[in-house]
Amino acid sequence: MWLALDDTDSIEGGCTSKIFHDLLLEIEPFCEIIDSRLVRLWPFAPQRTRGNAAFCCHLSVYDEDLFFKKVQSYWNEKIEPVKGVIGDSHHSDRPQHPADPGLVIFAEQPHSSWYYKGVRQVVSLDELPTPLLQLGGNGRIGATCAAAWPAEKYTWECIAWKGETSRAICEPTLEQISAFDGLFLTTHSKTGKQLVSPKGKSPVLFGIRSLNETSCVQACHILLEAERTSKHEGWRLFRTNQATNDHIVDTIRLEVERIEVTKNGHVIIQCLNNLTAKVFYESGTMNRHAKHLVAKDIFSVRGLIDSNKIIHVENLRFERLVPRRDGRLMCATCSRRMKSMGAGQRLRCPQCKSTAERGYQLVDSDLPVNTWLEPPDDQRRHLTTPLNKQFFDYESR
Repeated sequence: MWLALDDTDSIEGGCTSKIFHDLLLEIEPFCEIIDSRLVRLWPFAPQRTRGNAAFCCHLSVYDEDLFFKKVQSYWNEKIEPVKGVIGDSHHSDRPQHPADPGLVIFAEQPHSSWYYKGVRQVVSLDELPTPLLQLGGNGRIGATCAAAWPAEKYTWECIAWKGETSRAICEPTLEQISAFDGLFLTTHSKTGKQLVSPKGKSPVLFGIRSLNETSCVQACHILLEAERTSKHEGWRLFRTNQATNDHIVDTIRLEVERIEVTKNGHVIIQCLNNLTAKVFYESGTMNRHAKHLVAKDIFSVRGLIDSNKIIHVENLRFERLVPRRDGRLMCATCSRRMKSMGAGQRLRCPQCKSTAERGYQLVDSDLPVNTWLEPPDDQRRHLTTPLNKQFFDYESR
């Protein structure tokens, strides 16, 4: 069977990962947990809550009667009461929606097409396949799509949850385990800032991500046992679709018509064929380079397309750049920049006094060409494959 859960959290707290972990602890006497999964989905879903992660597991049931009774009682006591919880965000102007949890159980895994639809575009409740058991509301969308994940490519994440104490991790130990085989995005490659612990009211203590199951579990144990790490209240290993690029359909090649820089520093690139790309201010060097695009430049992007048909750029590559205008012409004789002789008149060299028709020198752009760019470590989508990790044969996609 396949059991899945989504949409139990809000800005005010709650955590689908912790509720799912506790649910698995409750049902383990009646089944074997074969595989636990964390599945990221389309982040622009109109009624999503704090995150875009749903959780599912593949399991073998020993006693179906007791199993379904336990699931129903846990739903009634622990999950259904979080419905309607909502909070205000101080970091995003995105409208907040109340938690609307959903749980599904399928006898057989749903077709993978549901996953690929759920990770790339909006899915509605009324189109979902019918499971053995369905409880709740909108969360059934993410739960169904998560259960359908074929896991053709995957990474691992060990999540630990904090107890009643404040959240703290041992920084020296984190630095030590960051060198373990396969671990990625544990610390910021430039600033050294830790990237494993969330902020806010989440009960998560940390999450360790890795390409390697063994090193993921080993690193988790070492960090949990470190003297300066807060006391924890359980941990679990999840197979995940993070860093797989499953949300990307294809590379998109574009030609610039014009660009606009918003008051927040985001770069809006209007392109031919009525296409629009957005490079967020937070994407660092990628954003700064995008500000220098001009009409007729050719570039390629990878990213998600939101409900307004705007491409949110996650990777950017300059393909062909038109020459740029770089001031008045240089004198062909002495290589000094020529100056105007007056309105409507020719140009004249200030040294040798030779003249020339008015015009400008064209130079090649100094933007990096044929090189993929990406945001800083702490500004990437969970689904995006880091460029310095070629474990999914990134360039061949």
